[in-house]
Amino acid sequence: MANLGYLKYSVAALLILGVLVYWLRDITNSGNLGAQPVGPSALSLALNTCENVADKSVVGMQAIVEFQKLEIAGRRIRVLQNCMNDQGFIENVAWVAYAQPLAQQSSRAKGVSTDEAYENFRRAQMTVVTAKSGEPLYWISKINN
Repeated sequence: MANLGYLKYSVAALLILGVLVYWLRDITNSGNLGAQPVGPSALSLALNTCENVADKSVVGMQAIVEFQKLEIAGRRIRVLQNCMNDQGFIENVAWVAYAQPLAQQSSRAKGVSTDEAYENFRRAQMTVVTAKSGEPLYWISKINN
């Protein structure tokens, strides 16, 4: 009889221990719900592909005079933008609203036109995959738009 009582308490203790382990595992996993998925995002994969295509589009071009450097840079960005559009991404309207005041400040500080400051900022932001807090990304999926 004593062994039967011991067995009952052992089974009860194991059952409680199992529930406790399951409960602790559930609590620790619920904290990971907001974590970023491991691996590259669709945006980073598309941007990587399109940067390679854009680089290849100007690889054989050489600038002899100064304005040709601008033409080559413009062609590269145009190819990048067309490729990203083909991959399903477009310019984020929220980014445009965010960038215009910054371009105006930059144009006054650097003594250039607002359009030039905006274009320089746009070209720099086209290749950003992760935004800082409070800043929108340049690219947005056509599906989300």
